[in-house]
Amino acid sequence: MDWSHLSTKLFSVVYYRFFLKHCYLCRQPSSSTLCTWCQPLLDTKDDRCSGCGTKGEFLSLCGKCQSSKRPWQSCLVATDYESTNSHLIRAAKFHNQHHYFRIYSDILAQKICEHYGEHLPTHWATVPSHINRVRERGKCSNDIVYKTLKQSLYHTIELNKPINRLYLKKQIHTAPQHQQTRTRRLAIPSSLFQCPEQIQGHVALIDDVMTTGSTLEACTHSLLKAGASRVDVWVFARTPASL
Repeated sequence: MDWSHLSTKLFSVVYYRFFLKHCYLCRQPSSSTLCTWCQPLLDTKDDRCSGCGTKGEFLSLCGKCQSSKRPWQSCLVATDYESTNSHLIRAAKFHNQHHYFRIYSDILAQKICEHYGEHLPTHWATVPSHINRVRERGKCSNDIVYKTLKQSLYHTIELNKPINRLYLKKQIHTAPQHQQTRTRRLAIPSSLFQCPEQIQGHVALIDDVMTTGSTLEACTHSLLKAGASRVDVWVFARTPASL
């Protein structure tokens, strides 16, 4: 028996049952991370392109994804990166208010369960930060995103198979994404990321915010090159095309 897995699961049950009794935004009593009054503020509608996560009413793919297909199979997005969402995610990423990630991990976990049922990808990977960036900030925010999402899924669904985490490596230290122009972001080479191990099977690639999708495309190419049969993208927020 995997006692570490069991203890983590029991701790999660206790946490949700006894401590998660208020809304993360207004602090009013609530059985989930958001009360019924605050949830509409985050705009978590499911009408999105399954290729890039752009909000809109599409049969499957938006026009851009139909003309230029993404290397991944599907894209699941919790919400858009604007208004209240952008403030909360920035607070979680840059001001150590990591509890706000719980809001988006719960929303995304629900969408993941609806999309896959019990057949989740067995391999998970996150978009990595360069080691120099981790030293500057003292953390990698996507490590926290990964752990938070995993806890939310344990609470939402019975995971019958263990999750194998894959670690991608960023080869070159570049400027932060939010400091780069759109042109620079689109010019990211596919060789920027490397998967140091050979893999087989279905992989979920996780990131906090998707803007142009170039970083996720580069990571996806490295996973496919390492042997992944399929890659799906899961992100907390999608930057609208207008921003």
